[in-house]
Amino acid sequence: MSAATSTPGSGSISTYQWMLNGANISGANTSSSTYNTSSGGNYTVIVGNTNGCTTTSAPTTVVENANPTPLITGTPNFCAGTSTTLSAATSTPGSGSISTYQWMLNGANISGANTSSSTYNTSSGGNYTVIVGNTNGCTTTSAPTNVVVNALPTATISGTLTFCSGDTTILSATSSVAGSGTINSYQWQLNGTNISGANTSSSTYSAYSGGNYTVIVGNTNGCNTTSAQSVVTVKPTPIATAISPITINCLAPNATLDGTGSSAGASYLWTTVNGNIVSGSTALTATTNQVGIYNLTVNLNGCSNTATVTVNSTPGPIASFSANPASGIAPLTVDFTNNSQNANTYSWTFGNGNTAGTMDASNIYNIPGTYTAILTASANGTCPDYDSLTVIVLENFTIVIPNIFTPNGDGINELYKITVTGEQEFDAQIFDRWGIKMTEWTSSSGGWDGKNKGSKEAADGTYYYIIKVTPLGKKEAQIFKGSMMLIR
Repeated sequence: MSAATSTPGSGSISTYQWMLNGANISGANTSSSTYNTSSGGNYTVIVGNTNGCTTTSAPTTVVENANPTPLITGTPNFCAGTSTTLSAATSTPGSGSISTYQWMLNGANISGANTSSSTYNTSSGGNYTVIVGNTNGCTTTSAPTNVVVNALPTATISGTLTFCSGDTTILSATSSVAGSGTINSYQWQLNGTNISGANTSSSTYSAYSGGNYTVIVGNTNGCNTTSAQSVVTVKPTPIATAISPITINCLAPNATLDGTGSSAGASYLWTTVNGNIVSGSTALTATTNQVGIYNLTVNLNGCSNTATVTVNSTPGPIASFSANPASGIAPLTVDFTNNSQNANTYSWTFGNGNTAGTMDASNIYNIPGTYTAILTASANGTCPDYDSLTVIVLENFTIVIPNIFTPNGDGINELYKITVTGEQEFDAQIFDRWGIKMTEWTSSSGGWDGKNKGSKEAADGTYYYIIKVTPLGKKEAQIFKGSMMLIR
């Protein structure tokens, strides 16, 4: 404040006493006509001259206008490639209104950012302040606000981009994050549209359709990046066709496995687990001679398909017969019963020179021996099959028991021998008159040489035998008892 004075007559101004609200202001009695104050109120000044005269001025009311109080608000963290809007929130006590905003970055005025707008949009990071001015000419600088620009994650799709229809491929999103933050979400897209259910924390996606795939990778700072497109191609499944069923028989023992109708220009492979491929296993057609299940695998451009064909057979003649009886004593009549299937022509040979051409047959075997009967069964003389049985013809049972023998070393009648035919079991025992066993043999080819068990010659005299023989075809043994003479 300044005191302007005029002094009529002689003398000059020599003192100024400043007063606030009627009270002298301490230290404000000087020869200076000005006074600097930071307080409001009613100010007066007592002016004195060299003549000792003083005068008090009229009061002047000083008003202290309140400064504006700015505060920066908004989102101080945002993602690269976007921007954030900062707002200066202010309040001004007393009279006056906000009239200007000067935005500053790192302590320097931002060119073009001195306006009457309380907001400022920025895409750069740093320390932001704002100088707010009001209509009273008062200005205040806000506290600094640190704005951080978060780096975007990177996103790249990798994986097998070509696969066969019916299969799937695994796409992987490879990402890195500059600055702070970690990856927390992956939204997979097909042809620019979000795939339902494919917004997860997993970096992989199982694709089963072709098209243009992208992935939006997000991090914990809320920043997202969309990858470049990856074109996924689904290759068609080749056609595999095999004509089925196929029948083989004895007249047509080979069959053609036919894959005609399968995709051209492909590779072909015939396989089987229970059949037999004669030729053409890598051709469109192959040859087999055995029933079973056959698979044709068609491979084209890395994709494969399989067709299955069954090879059956028409049953040919199956020869079978039974013989009753299959063994016995000559002369033996054997009846042969034909049990063949799928046949209508028959031929018999019985092993003894006899033959027959009837369905069932009978044959008489007069001579003991072992014979092989053979039946040939065919269908109108074709596709013959064979069956055979063994027929055993036994000798008739006979036994001759001598009543004397002479083991005297002359080479005649030296061995007491039982002559037997038609037996299946044999046992002979010799006893002396006191019941002591002299010897025993169990084969009709054996006999007694006239010596006891100690290899000493037995005395002349009467000896007794017990002979047990089971005839062929019988279950019970026949027992023969009697006496004989030993004479030397």
